[in-house]
Amino acid sequence: MNNLVSIITPSFNSSMFIEECIDSVLSQTYYNWELLIVDDCSTDKTRDVVLEFKKTVDFILYKQNPQNLGAGNSRNIGLKLSTSRYISFLDSDDYWLEGHLMKLVESLKKNKWAVFAYSNYRFFLPKVNKFSNCSEFNDRHNYKLQLRSSLISTPSVLIDKKRAGDFSFISRRTGQDYALWLSLLKKGDACGINSCTVVVQKTDNSLSKNKFQSLLDVYQIQRREEGFNILYSMINTLIFTM
Repeated sequence: MNNLVSIITPSFNSSMFIEECIDSVLSQTYYNWELLIVDDCSTDKTRDVVLEFKKTVDFILYKQNPQNLGAGNSRNIGLKLSTSRYISFLDSDDYWLEGHLMKLVESLKKNKWAVFAYSNYRFFLPKVNKFSNCSEFNDRHNYKLQLRSSLISTPSVLIDKKRAGDFSFISRRTGQDYALWLSLLKKGDACGINSCTVVVQKTDNSLSKNKFQSLLDVYQIQRREEGFNILYSMINTLIFTM
């Protein structure tokens, strides 16, 4: 249990993608894991797909929310179900490449100062059937850098609860992950690894809308959660766009 990784996967109407997501977990070269799927009241065949996997895979737990709660609250439910030392998140429409978990666990064991480790990632754009370039990363990422950067993607992270202590996502429909990274980085730095082993699928039709929402989240979180003044929050948000 000391080296167990709990992979928390919120899902909502993801029957088209969740099979690839689960297969990517099964292909990992690090075998000490459990997959906690929290279904946020899907109305498609997500449940059927997951239960079919459960027939042959013992380490999958499936829980269905009583009502639609959003991704952040669904992840919090997964956190309550977990008893492991390491926590990772993988949204149901994203997937990992082989070796992802092994590299992150090894990085945390090597860098004992790190509260969490993260890899770089790339987007898959289904409308044009292309992958983006891999994201950038910092060998040592801290709170100040996170205020002005978007280097960290939720499915690229592995958190050591022994170093981070208890944590949870704040109650927001969007931007909860950005707020969590800031909260964790107050406790210690993160180690980044140059391993592009995460694929994030951009399925929304409005990428410009997503970018605007991300900037709004950054500004609001720095104002409300971090308590910064208007000017400092605006400067950080502007640099975040560069």
